[in-house]
Amino acid sequence: MTSAWALRKQRIYLRLADLECAVFAGDRPHLSGWELRERILQTLERLPRGEMDAWLAEHRQVREFVETQPPPSTTP
Repeated sequence: MTSAWALRKQRIYLRLADLECAVFAGDRPHLSGWELRERILQTLERLPRGEMDAWLAEHRQVREFVETQPPPSTTP
């Protein structure tokens, strides 16, 4: 079980690294800023709360990106 969790955490952190690169590069042609924000948060929710908070504290630019994204427009 422990090795399964370690592999899962490794995949989560790799996914977060990919999402972080998308934030840095602005490279998200198929994602709006809000969608990228939601993917980051959904991925972080897979980690224990303490690790999620620590990751956000260590990755300030991603945290600021998440905090500043406006919600999607509801007007057509």
